[in-house]
Amino acid sequence: MPGVLALLLVIVVVFLIFFSENLQKKKMEEQLNTIIGNQKVLYGSMANLTVGTGFVRGYFAITERYLYFIESKKDGTIKLTIQLKFEEILSHKLHFVLFIEGPDHSVYEIKAGNNTQAYNVLVNQIKKVVPQ
Repeated sequence: MPGVLALLLVIVVVFLIFFSENLQKKKMEEQLNTIIGNQKVLYGSMANLTVGTGFVRGYFAITERYLYFIESKKDGTIKLTIQLKFEEILSHKLHFVLFIEGPDHSVYEIKAGNNTQAYNVLVNQIKKVVPQ
C-alpha cells in the first residue's frame, strides 16, 4: 500500500510540474504577443538564458528582425525583456548563451561571443531551428 501511495504522489507531482510549465509558456506567449505586436514570429520556445554565472528561464522568440527573450515572475508579470535587433548582435560585443528547444524537442545552444561571430552563430542556429 505505501508503494502505491508513493507512486500516486510521484504521478501527481509530475503532472503538476508539466501543467505549470504549460501554463507558464501560455502566459509568456500572451506577453510576447503584447510586446511584439503584429510582427510575425518565425519560431518561439521555452529557453534558458545564461549570463555570467547564472541563468534565467523564459520564453524565446525570433521575428524577421529581432530576437526576444522574456522572463516572467510566477504571478505572470514580466520580470525581464530583452529585444535585440540582428544588427545590434552584429555591431556590438554581446556575450550570452541561449539554450532553446527546437520543434523536434532537441535542445540547441546559441553562443554569442562577439561581433560577426555572434551574428553568424545565431543565424546558423536559427536556420537549424526555424522551418524553411
